[in-house]
Amino acid sequence: MNIIVGTKNKAKIAIVTQVMAEFIPSDEMTVTGIDTPSGVPDTPRGEQIKQGAYNRAQNVATIKLAEYGIGIESGLVERYGVWFEEAWACIIIDGKSYYGYSSGLPIPEYVLQTMQKEDLEHGPAMRQILTELSRPDERDTWGTYSDKLILRSVSLQEALRNALIQTIVSKHSLYKIIGKL
Repeated sequence: MNIIVGTKNKAKIAIVTQVMAEFIPSDEMTVTGIDTPSGVPDTPRGEQIKQGAYNRAQNVATIKLAEYGIGIESGLVERYGVWFEEAWACIIIDGKSYYGYSSGLPIPEYVLQTMQKEDLEHGPAMRQILTELSRPDERDTWGTYSDKLILRSVSLQEALRNALIQTIVSKHSLYKIIGKL
């Protein structure tokens, strides 16, 4: 099975490989990353996160050898007056799209205040904060927020599993029997 991911990000490719191996024997699949634009801002917000995942998946799903085209995107979303960081995954198989998203981790108030006060997007605000704290830019916002008690990879894995479970199902899964009743 040829799986193509719409990114060259090694961490995202490793996550796709790990999650797919939970469902498909690793010797029966190859996972390749191809750099493709998301078509959304660097820090997508709200529905842009889902759209970015779809755009990445769509860009690689058109490659003839791709059996699975996968896109993963993370960004910021406001729910009930609270800003969260979450991830979305889109899997395209034979022209059909399957989506999943992760739980969200609340963005620390100091980060939001810095974004607003300095009129910065999330990434530049995080780099400024880490510089102020004399900490390296770790590129793992969840790990930075929580002092590595929870990592961003958790959200990426969750979003991908939530999309994937709709495509690889047992005969008793409601995803499988809906439409056949």
